[in-house]
Amino acid sequence: MKPYATKKLMITVGAAALLFSSPLWVSQPQVTVQAAAAKSTQSQLSKVVQKTVDRLSKHYPELKNAEKTISRNNQMRDVFHIQFRIFSNKERTKVSLYADAKIDANNGTLLSFSARDIPRKKPTARPMETMGKEKAPIILKEFIGDAIQQYQMDEFTVDGEGAEAVANVRFVRVENQIPVKDDFYVVAINGAGELDYINAGDTTGLQMDASKFGAPSGVKKPDEISKQLEDMLQLSYEQKARDINAGFRPVYSPNFSGYLDARSGAEVESGWTTKNKYGKPIMVTPGNQRVFAKTNEEIATALSTFIPLPEGIVFKMTKGAPVVEGEKEYDAMVGNKKFSVRTMNDRIVYFHVYENSTKQKVLTEAAAEEKAVAFLQPFVDAEVTELVPQMINREVGQQTFLFFPVHQGIMVGGQTYLVKVDMHTGDVVSASFPVATGNLPYDDASNVVGPEQAVQALLKANPLTLSYVFPSANGRYQATPVLVYEQKERNGRIDAVTGQSIK
Repeated sequence: MKPYATKKLMITVGAAALLFSSPLWVSQPQVTVQAAAAKSTQSQLSKVVQKTVDRLSKHYPELKNAEKTISRNNQMRDVFHIQFRIFSNKERTKVSLYADAKIDANNGTLLSFSARDIPRKKPTARPMETMGKEKAPIILKEFIGDAIQQYQMDEFTVDGEGAEAVANVRFVRVENQIPVKDDFYVVAINGAGELDYINAGDTTGLQMDASKFGAPSGVKKPDEISKQLEDMLQLSYEQKARDINAGFRPVYSPNFSGYLDARSGAEVESGWTTKNKYGKPIMVTPGNQRVFAKTNEEIATALSTFIPLPEGIVFKMTKGAPVVEGEKEYDAMVGNKKFSVRTMNDRIVYFHVYENSTKQKVLTEAAAEEKAVAFLQPFVDAEVTELVPQMINREVGQQTFLFFPVHQGIMVGGQTYLVKVDMHTGDVVSASFPVATGNLPYDDASNVVGPEQAVQALLKANPLTLSYVFPSANGRYQATPVLVYEQKERNGRIDAVTGQSIK
């Protein structure tokens, strides 16, 4: 069981994960290829990619005459994104055809294709299950050939109403009778028996050589893996109920990528499944300052307590009913900056300054954290003397920090402070504060069950299963699969007092 400092414990907090931004693709500039200059496409697309485009054109000949806009994304894997368009007016504001495809740049694997906006004779009937199951394998084989033998038909659904509906057939990759994680296809067939769209998994097509998938010999038994899980257990307080006044209870939960090497027990990272990482605890002197504003006019004065504001800024309450009782939102625009503020029972609990900026990063992450703590300290609640930092959300030019309060040596979820720092200027551009404050009830954590008992309860409720995954290193998928154990359901938790699984 991992301590975070002087034998104190902490845990993954589900709310923190929700604050992660969507992955940002690293893109090269777009290139537009006119249909009349189709030969130039060859210079932009590799032969294997062009071959896949030709297969798409077999199903939809209209694509041959379309203008192609090509971009290349190369973060987790190298992918071409191709948009097909035929404009229907001189101003190029309307299109008579639109389709898009994503294709692996190295091997030509079709990762996605949508034909929804290609003009064709509309189906007159709802697709039947028998037709979907008959047509989908035939179409998929045209794109992946004999490799279709490595996939099994797994699931069938019909989505949509009437003639607009499509039959979705899911194919999953299986090697040595073990599923391959995120290697799948979903093929959608419309009521006319034509391809509507194809979607593939994040790792589909990375490795089609079946010999690279090692047989499951020499793997550890699940109970032999439990020791590694004990070391990954962390303890924290979580809310007992939706109403925070019900208090907090101590819980155990594993904090790891979700995958353990089935032979060594070592943690394996794949794709975006990284574990939460925390910094060393920080001692703070709480200022217990709360800032209130009841009207549009008062918002500017109140917000200036946190950050400097331009002269003459005027806030207006955002229209619409509040999501939560007692909540209000205000906005203001000054030049290219947008200021947003949220209050709860007239107390400012969140603000954000939006500005498009591509300025070069100047601050180090350590310096940014110092600025975040210095900003936060006057507003920390009176009973909080220690915070555990977590650095997340590495946006271009900005860095977000979460700070978790500590109660009797255990980190508290659901009472998180957030601070976002501009990495060029050092200015705080966003912050949020716990809505509920004061002396909330905490269950006694002096007699919690041990990690061994917690792991046994965790595995009983959610057993380990074998899968193949493609590990990632330095932000890229690797083409050599690893046999791993994973829990079928993520985010399992154990009540640390009773030792029982939390449903």
